[in-house]
Amino acid sequence: MDSGKGPLESVDRRSARKKEAEFVDVKGAHEKVTRIPMKDLDQKKVFLAYNVNGTRLPRKHGFPLRLVYEDAYGSDWVKYVNELEVI
Repeated sequence: MDSGKGPLESVDRRSARKKEAEFVDVKGAHEKVTRIPMKDLDQKKVFLAYNVNGTRLPRKHGFPLRLVYEDAYGSDWVKYVNELEVI
């Protein structure tokens, strides 16, 4: 997934008010959740994809948003992202 991506580092900046925050839970369909340490959010390896190869992300691959977390197994890449929770 090389285009159409939004970094999750903005979540880190927005959560600055919650000093004790350690993780972001990325939630999607079928109760799928992946927990990401806050320290990993500034890496370019963690982002939400909405395009793939210059075209809109297909539904079977998680449209409208899919988590891409390159340091995790592909099975942890949440499809159909619908909520981010800072904890």
